[in-house]
Amino acid sequence: MKTHLVTTLKRNATKILAELEKDRTPVLITEYGKPAAYLVDVETFESLENRFESWRALRVAKGQFRKEEQ
Repeated sequence: MKTHLVTTLKRNATKILAELEKDRTPVLITEYGKPAAYLVDVETFESLENRFESWRALRVAKGQFRKEEQ
C-alpha cells in the first residue's frame, strides 16, 4: 500500500490517480501524521460495496441485524 500526505495529494492528484488506475494499489492519505482516508480505484470500491451489500442482505435475511443497523 502506498501512503501520501494530504498535501501531496493536493499537489499531485492527477499523477496519483493515474497510478491508482494503473496498479490498483490503495493509497493511504495521512493528515498531520495520522491516517485520514483511503483512496481506491472505482472497480475495487464497487466490488467492496457489492460484497458488503450481499453480506448485509444475508444477515438481514437471517434476522441477524438489529433494526438500528439497517
